[in-house]
Amino acid sequence: MKTDATNRKIRELIEALRDERLLVRPPFQRKLVWTHKDKIKFLKTILEDYPFPEIFVATGELDPKTAKGVEWLVDGQQRVSSIYEYFSGILPLKSSDGIESYSDLSPEQQKKFLSYTVVVRDLGPASLNEIVEVFERINSTSYTLNAMELENARYAGAFSRFGQDLADNPFFSRHSIFSAGDIRRMRDLRFALRMAITVLTTYFQGTTKLKQYLDDFNEEFSQAPLLLKRFDETFLTIDSLQLDTGYRVWQQADIFSVIVELYTAKFVDGLDFDRERLFEVLTDFYRRVETPRPDDTVAQRYLNAATKATNNRNSQIARGEILRDIIGKAIIGGLPLLDQAGLK
Repeated sequence: MKTDATNRKIRELIEALRDERLLVRPPFQRKLVWTHKDKIKFLKTILEDYPFPEIFVATGELDPKTAKGVEWLVDGQQRVSSIYEYFSGILPLKSSDGIESYSDLSPEQQKKFLSYTVVVRDLGPASLNEIVEVFERINSTSYTLNAMELENARYAGAFSRFGQDLADNPFFSRHSIFSAGDIRRMRDLRFALRMAITVLTTYFQGTTKLKQYLDDFNEEFSQAPLLLKRFDETFLTIDSLQLDTGYRVWQQADIFSVIVELYTAKFVDGLDFDRERLFEVLTDFYRRVETPRPDDTVAQRYLNAATKATNNRNSQIARGEILRDIIGKAIIGGLPLLDQAGLK
């Protein structure tokens, strides 16, 4: 496919948007997901006269009677929309943002903003299938993106950043939970986000709930500090047990369940543990799991559930039920927490 790159002024893009000659969101475009901070950072790039990557357009429908035609914005929706919001005064600004509103700029600054040059690559009168293919290729890499990478490309907001903070906890590297390949393919982030959503709701299958949380909490996730603190306390509890490094408790599926069940017992049910007893029951249980006897149905059932994928809901439930019973033998009781409201 042959494409032409040209320069357009911001004012030309604004005029095209206002006259509906440039359609910001054709059917294949993804939804707007930039946070307020993302928009401000981008606008500072323009106001400080730094370049940003080219945008892609394609020829849309043409009315032969009126000669009126439209263009589709194939890639660059969030950038162009942020420009238009800023110019139109739609974008709410805070004193902490560090930029003036467009209306408060001096006439010279306004002209400079409107004259900023944007590189536009024109795909021409391509078919819808060709345009969709270009869009997918622009928003991918040389290898097939996994689900988490695709979602992270679409949602780089508050909940995703919380998940990365959780995945970066030294606990995981200390126990080699994730391989270099896991981290490179963002499986650690998926693990962390699924773990957080599980303690806030329940065990779940698939990616629908993950996408929902990434969408709903893209702009803000106020629970992040408390959740990170509580997960850290859960990690410290597990570390204090000094469980044998040879036990399968350190496999991803297993440690996922241990973390979720210990977190739930302490911070959702308001219970506490006898650490010495907790060490005894978990050590005894994982020793049984290592070499389960034919008549040990609990260990056999757990091992069968532990060899399934981490995100298999039935296996998660089975592991959780068994661990809940094991952990329950070390519970010493406690008062229900009063600040859990609002976390679910």
